[in-house]
Amino acid sequence: MDKVERLETLVRHLNGAIKSLTLYPATHPASVQFLARIEEALQALLAEEEQVTIGIMEGAFVLDEVPIKASEELFSGLFQRLNAREVGGITFLRGVTGAEIRLFLEALGTDASLIKEAGGMKVVLAERGVRQIRVTPLGEEGGPEEAQELSPEMAQAKILYNRALGVVRQIMQEARMGKVPSIEQFPPMVKAMVDEIFERKYTLLALTMIKSYDEYLFTHSVNVGILSLALGSFLGLSKEALFELGLGAFLHDLGKVKWPDELHKKPRALNDKEWKIVRQHPIDGLKIMEMMGHTNPRALAAIGEHHVMYDKTGYPPLEEEKELSFLSSIVTIADVYDAMTTVRPYKSAIEPTKALGLMHAKSGKAYDPHLLESFIKMLGIYPVGTLARVDTGELALVVKPGEDPTRPKVKLLFDRAGRKVDGEVDLEERDEATGTFKRSILLAVDPASKGIDIGEYLE
Repeated sequence: MDKVERLETLVRHLNGAIKSLTLYPATHPASVQFLARIEEALQALLAEEEQVTIGIMEGAFVLDEVPIKASEELFSGLFQRLNAREVGGITFLRGVTGAEIRLFLEALGTDASLIKEAGGMKVVLAERGVRQIRVTPLGEEGGPEEAQELSPEMAQAKILYNRALGVVRQIMQEARMGKVPSIEQFPPMVKAMVDEIFERKYTLLALTMIKSYDEYLFTHSVNVGILSLALGSFLGLSKEALFELGLGAFLHDLGKVKWPDELHKKPRALNDKEWKIVRQHPIDGLKIMEMMGHTNPRALAAIGEHHVMYDKTGYPPLEEEKELSFLSSIVTIADVYDAMTTVRPYKSAIEPTKALGLMHAKSGKAYDPHLLESFIKMLGIYPVGTLARVDTGELALVVKPGEDPTRPKVKLLFDRAGRKVDGEVDLEERDEATGTFKRSILLAVDPASKGIDIGEYLE
């Protein structure tokens, strides 16, 4: 097989991976197989060359200056995504890793508008730590995909969220396959999240309410990481302490990769053998972390103790004389809150206000009362993601807490007649003539009862 044939094979596998990742999660065997084929094809090409380049010119892929005829039809998925993201060429350098290939494909799967808002594919790949894959701009204007316009703040937060999701997914997938996961991308991602939590805390918190049923383990891990860092920053922890907290929080459920697939989806009528597997996952997580060379004691404590309650019940058993880790108590609260507000195979999601109420009922027993009180204050009485009925009859979604915890900033969704409306309002706003508040929340509403996907509106 000559070089051009190998390049054609590489493009075919890239195209297949794009199609696969639009249908299946990255852990699906079909997606894993395509990623392995891409890595194998690149290794063969880069064994003889320092770099290989795939370009687009006049509606065709150009490989080593040789065009592939009808490539737009043959490789439509890859062709369209590169055009939409204004990428005219891809260069793979010797030393490219499987993790970088995955991150590159995830960037191709990100909305074109988000890539543009973030400064383009070159900027996005640099932020994700991809060094051995380089892109060049499209020579002529492409046809970007239509996508919802996001504010620059939301676009930047979502780019970082997706980066975290990719890093966590990569580590968990490698661990599930029995490999020792690479930790290279993990600390830089956590550091970036720590920095971001000071700049865009409530924007990131909004993203934690955009749930993924099919990728629960990965999105839950990222959400718990963000919730933990948000609480830690609210408490005034130093950046060093937040970094240690993030190292544990984002991988707190790493041990669940040892579970059989059916256990992840099974209703919680578990037998003794299954409960034993469930209770083992904090210990399994520690073992994987240690194999990865992850030895930070505070981070490891957050992983090993996140199911140990404030009264020292839970699992695994804590030695009687040992004090519960402060960081693990933060992760415990974040873990339970995200799990309660997410649809699971064995339960419906609970709206945020009710979830906090249920947690408050166990304050001092299951949860550290000081930490839980701070968590509730941080989120507000009506946390981001709460669907609420206001006294003007409109249905609104909480998007940011206000100075007054009863008066957050909301996004109007429907008027009293059920017609769609749009616009953000501050519930602290008063009528100039009367001095009274223009709107007030009457009650929180269960989104499921209205058939509303709050993630659609938070984005």
